[in-house]
Amino acid sequence: MPFFHLSVGQAVEPATRAFLARSSTIMIAELLGKRAELTAVRIDGVPASHWFIAGEPAADIGTPLHATLIITAGTNTEAEKAAFIAQLDRLLRDTFGAVPEASYIVIQEVVAGDWGYGGLTQAGRRLALSAAPPGAISVGEDAGHRLEAA
Repeated sequence: MPFFHLSVGQAVEPATRAFLARSSTIMIAELLGKRAELTAVRIDGVPASHWFIAGEPAADIGTPLHATLIITAGTNTEAEKAAFIAQLDRLLRDTFGAVPEASYIVIQEVVAGDWGYGGLTQAGRRLALSAAPPGAISVGEDAGHRLEAA
């Protein structure tokens, strides 16, 4: 159930927004093992005049970016997270060209009891899964996906 939020220091055309939403969802699924059908993406274009780095207008040095991916704590390794950050950075630089060094990709890990969907926290989903009889329909995990992916 990841949530991905990308802020871009310029207007983002609908086709580019759709491309980035699809591409980031695929990366989240393939590199982090999350379920694409439960991955939410929000992409905002922020006026360049609203973005500063070192107290100076950022638009003078490229297209500033900030990306945050929220996942359940402990569901991915450091190597998986590093691979995601590297691949997303390449995608964003390929899409927007010059990007200031002070453009960040943040993976925020939230404990399982502090977020959820469908009326259940991720911790509640794990509890329900552990109590389910063998072969029962899962409330958050299916073949090839971690529980957090739900």
